[in-house]
Amino acid sequence: MAYQYRITDTPATTSKYISKTIELAEDLDAEDLEVTLTAYRPSGSDIKVYIKPQNVYDSAAFDTIPWIELTATSGAKSF
Repeated sequence: MAYQYRITDTPATTSKYISKTIELAEDLDAEDLEVTLTAYRPSGSDIKVYIKPQNVYDSAAFDTIPWIELTATSGAKSF
């Protein structure tokens, strides 16, 4: 998939993309998540990635679970 966004520093034109919900197959358990992202990022801009994980045994409704910001482990200073 390819997306094009106008990059500015105003809230009215800040971009976001929320992908579809991904549900693991039965008996396919996961303990960790690794996200690989390739993107063009001009100097002075920032890209943030968030996840909303839910365990099958969580009693909370998915819509009430908070988003968690992921931390970049490499490329954070690359433009």
